Parts: sequence; C-alpha cells; structure tokens
Amino acid sequence: MQQSYYKRLIFPTFKLQLRIKDFKLTDMKKLVVFTDFSERSENASEYAIHLARAIHANIILYHAYLNPAAQPYAAQVAWPIVNTGELEMTSRKELALNASKLSKLAAANPGAAFIPKIETRCDEGNVTDHLEALFADRDIVLCIMANHRKGFSSLISGNHLNKMLGASKVPVLVVPDKITYKAIHKIAFATDLNLEDIDIVQSLATLAHHGDASIMLAHISADPEHAQTKAKRDQVQQFLCEVSNKINYPHIYYRHIQDADVSAGLKWASEHVAFDLLTMVHHQRSFLEGLFNSSHTKATITDANTPMLIYPRGAAHFPIF
Repeated sequence: MQQSYYKRLIFPTFKLQLRIKDFKLTDMKKLVVFTDFSERSENASEYAIHLARAIHANIILYHAYLNPAAQPYAAQVAWPIVNTGELEMTSRKELALNASKLSKLAAANPGAAFIPKIETRCDEGNVTDHLEALFADRDIVLCIMANHRKGFSSLISGNHLNKMLGASKVPVLVVPDKITYKAIHKIAFATDLNLEDIDIVQSLATLAHHGDASIMLAHISADPEHAQTKAKRDQVQQFLCEVSNKINYPHIYYRHIQDADVSAGLKWASEHVAFDLLTMVHHQRSFLEGLFNSSHTKATITDANTPMLIYPRGAAHFPIF
C-alpha cells in the first residue's frame, strides 16, 4: 500500500461567512448521551462532559430500558414476571446516580468558563423507538454513544449503534472503550469529494474553532495522486475551491490517501496520521445492499481506537457547534 504524503493548504480566497440559514441555530446546545450503565457507557459519558464543557453545551443523559417479557423472543424463554413500574424506577435511580457523578466531574474545575447542566430522560423500549420524540428538541446538536462490541450482549439488547446510524437526524459521536478525552486539535474528515460534503465541512469548522483545530480533508482512492485522470483532478480542484470560497476558516487542508479499499485506507490513516477525531458520512443502504456490501462506517467503527463523528447523509440541517 502506497500512501501519498502530499498536502495542499487551503487559504480562503473570499472571506464569506458560514451560510447560517443552512444550519440549525439553537439558544443552548445540548448533547444527548446514551447510556446502558455499562463501563463503556460511563467512559463515553465522561468524554461527553469534557466535550460539553469545551463547546459550551448542556447534556441530556438518556436511557431506554427493555422489559424482557415484552420482547419477540420472550415466548421461548421462561422470564420471571417483571413489574414495568419497578423497571422504570430502577432505571431512573441509576440515571440519577450517574448524573450526580457527572455533575461532580463537570464542577471539578472551578475555574472553567462553562459548567454543563445535566438532565435525565428515561423511556421503555428500544432507543430508536423514541428518536422522533427526542429530536423534537431542536437544541440537540449531537448524540454520543459508546462503541458496542459484538457478542451475546448485542444479540440480547440489539445493536443500538447500528440502528442509530441509520435513524439519527444529527451527527453521532462514537467513543471507543477506554478512550479518555483530550482537547481536539486535529479533525480528519474522510470525504468522497461530493459537493454535499461542503455543508459538513462548514459544520466541522464551527466545532474546530473552539480550539483552533485543523481539519484534514482525507480522500481515499485506488490511484496514486500523480496518476489521476483529468476528470478526477478537476473534481478535487472544484471541491477545494468550494471549500475555500464558502468557508471562513483558515486551518483546512487536503490529503490524498492511496488505497483500493476505503476501510483499509481509513485504518491506515488512524494508525499513521495523528488526529483526535475521525469524521465520516454514513450512507444508508437498502437491506439487500447491506447483505453484500459492508458499510465503510460500520467497518471502521468495529476496530476504531479514535473517537468517530458520523454525519447522516442528506440531513435537512447540520448543527453549529
């Protein structure tokens, strides 16, 4: 595998402001942190607190609990009788305990310019059953989840992460197990140079400006950069010109990565290029397509050792962070 180390700095030729009308404006940003009370979820929640403090956002700590007796497989298993009210009460108590721990963590630095407020929310059923009602809160700009491993537990509870990627109306931040928060200084955005991605770069710029982070536009293709066709070179140039003309953020540059397989190229980038956040676009696929073509997003998530920010393709609005 040959990788191109060529970088092209992008200096805005026109100082145009971000197209605010294309973005979701809120009075106070909120991050939804999904928890199942596992160690992975606690780790993701702690990551979320630090991020919320950095970008001045409040937090909704959210838990959806399942009644085993109400699941499709319940008839095949001798489940004990469970009182739904008791399940809800237990879940709310656990949520309150977790929220208390996070509040103490948020207030641990008395000199911080902003301390996030934490509210809790609890519903019965699968997480995705309640997304429409959840996203009715227009202040929500980001969902945060732990990376759920494959195994028996995912068969019992369902893989909420995969469902979230297909149903979320806002970006989803996936936090790998045992990853601790560190300030975001460099963001990598894996782009196929689709002009629709310009809106995502604009959104990323509002996140990056909190710490003057750089944004690397990483494009993965099978051909070496010097052997690209004229059409491909023109596509790259058009995309970079659009970025330069429409985004008022100076710390953006382009990087070509040569690899025939996108997932392999992303894996190489995560291992050899130092960045704090990997950004991707989740392309929804039909059921049949999913059987024969694995999603690059999901394939990358499986072995991710870097937090991943995943934007839904074709969303009506992208957030201002």
